[in-house]
Amino acid sequence: MKKIITFVIYCSLLLSNSLADKNQTSQRKDTINNLIKALDDENFSKREAAAKELEKLGKAAIPALTKAIRRNSPESSIKALKIIITHYNSDDKKNKERAKKALKKIAELGNTYAKEATQALNPPKAIVKTKKNSSAKANIHIEGVAGNTNSISVIIQNGITTVNAKENGSHVIINKSPEGITIENTTENNGVKETQKFKAANAEGLKKNHPEAYKLLQKYTENIQTDNGNGGIRIKVESNSKNN
Repeated sequence: MKKIITFVIYCSLLLSNSLADKNQTSQRKDTINNLIKALDDENFSKREAAAKELEKLGKAAIPALTKAIRRNSPESSIKALKIIITHYNSDDKKNKERAKKALKKIAELGNTYAKEATQALNPPKAIVKTKKNSSAKANIHIEGVAGNTNSISVIIQNGITTVNAKENGSHVIINKSPEGITIENTTENNGVKETQKFKAANAEGLKKNHPEAYKLLQKYTENIQTDNGNGGIRIKVESNSKNN
């Protein structure tokens, strides 16, 4: 009889622990899902806080982060991918292995994020940086109508492209990096200058939310080619100005 009672108590404890584990797992899943949703919050601070919490959760959050990349939200997709890549590059073996599996799945999606996942899995071979191959720069001056001088300056350095273009009375500054894209377009009308500023996480986001700014990005960066190993740039820009 004593053995039976002991067995019943033992089974009760196992059941209780099992239910507790299920409840804990369910609560953690709800927490992760809420944090994923917060990546799209209108408040910048809340988005950043959610990203930090998801990163702290490590491998437990990676499956949900992988699913988030399939959503039609550039903001949450980019942040989710960034967190996964951070874990892949970390020293934590468990997080690294889970992140590697996630990146392989993302690489099969065939979209912009697939390309970034593939690059993370297969980073370019390290190159010893010298003054010659760490940056490239081009300055172009175009004599326009009535002596008006147009100019385009392009600098590519450490993965960051900076364009400074003055053309037909407008001044365009573009900064394109892995962190995102910013564009400033200053125009002058009747002696009054007006500056418009645009910002997006990537080209797709810029095209969706700021189509006019996307046209400027395409115009000044689409045909840029670096002369590998020679530190030079080849650029073709279609100008609207007509010379007499």
